[in-house]
Amino acid sequence: MAKADPTSADVSAIDLSLVQGDLGFHLQRRLRLIPDIGMGTVRRALQLPLSAVLGKVVKALV
Repeated sequence: MAKADPTSADVSAIDLSLVQGDLGFHLQRRLRLIPDIGMGTVRRALQLPLSAVLGKVVKALV
């Protein structure tokens, strides 16, 4: 009996995620920017602009 190709019902949402499981996701989770439960979307959305502005603020103070 040949095994059929998996259908969309056989594949979970995590298998098709474009935002979970990559190197950046694991790095942000290790740095505690993403909580253990959930995606931490608000925290991650605020982190990028703040980190971009922080360098300019430090340079202006020096």
